[in-house]
Amino acid sequence: MMRRPQSLLMLLVLLLGVAPTITAQHNHPAPEKLGTVVFPTACMVAAQPQFNRAVALLHSFAYSESEKAFQQVLTADRSCAMAHWGVAMTYYHQLWEPPLNKSSYAKGASELGQIKKESPRSTRESQYIAALQTVYSNADKQSLRERMIGYEHSMADVAKSNPSDMEAQVFLRWRCSQPLRLPTRRTPTRKRQWPY
Repeated sequence: MMRRPQSLLMLLVLLLGVAPTITAQHNHPAPEKLGTVVFPTACMVAAQPQFNRAVALLHSFAYSESEKAFQQVLTADRSCAMAHWGVAMTYYHQLWEPPLNKSSYAKGASELGQIKKESPRSTRESQYIAALQTVYSNADKQSLRERMIGYEHSMADVAKSNPSDMEAQVFLRWRCSQPLRLPTRRTPTRKRQWPY
């Protein structure tokens, strides 16, 4: 009988030791080598290489480093709407639980709110921004799960409208490769069907 409390104590110690590791997974350092990203934007030409690097960091889950890189794009070009989109993307951790909390929701919504209507952007860029706005809006009326499903549908539209845009395909696959978390008792996790 005495073994059970000792086992529970050992399990508790083990879990407490693992907790900081789990938390650290959200904040990866920048990898030594990044993949090549080509993500054309309406931002200033001088800011484009840094924007591509920021997206590559985002793909590598180096969220803090990616946010810094997108902020550097904004330093070079204050009117770059997609840099605001990028910063907001760094707060939306689709792979982690929870993918979005109150603090990250507020930060992301604020970042998207800084995009000015007159900021230069293509139709494609407007689609990316609108897709992400489905995650960062209507929290008082829709559950996070509903907003995540809306984002997935919007990204499917972006990918379908821009079949040669590799990044649209990557962001769609990234979203669709993850289970839709937060199932309710009435709503089981559903299988996805590709839009095309």
